[in-house]
Amino acid sequence: MREIIAVSLFGTLLSPALLAQATPSPSDSFCRKVQQEAMYISIAAGVAEKLLIHKVDPIWNHQPMEARISGTVVVQFELGKRGEVLCPRILSGPKLLQQPALDAIRKYEYKPYLLNGEAVSVSTTASITTSNY
Repeated sequence: MREIIAVSLFGTLLSPALLAQATPSPSDSFCRKVQQEAMYISIAAGVAEKLLIHKVDPIWNHQPMEARISGTVVVQFELGKRGEVLCPRILSGPKLLQQPALDAIRKYEYKPYLLNGEAVSVSTTASITTSNY
């Protein structure tokens, strides 16, 4: 079996140690497989965006709005074979904006990513930007 080493959009190697930071549910076999084997394909955020079929806007609470906190939250996740978001984790962004962005991305739905005509699980990122000025 050929091992595919994934590198994030920011040039960091996605190692088993990094993947262990995710907290998968016991029923999420994909997260466990990725953590154990660290073998998967990474696709660019732009490629994943073209597969997006249902986008949910974040629900911002009042604290970031009142403080006029703006910025971009980048979330890395695995895109399952059926287009579902699995194992999302924050890569960067203002602390007060992270949880609403994470909650929104968990509800995103995608078309499956096809490789040689077969749906495969892949790693990708999505960004949510807000401006409270």
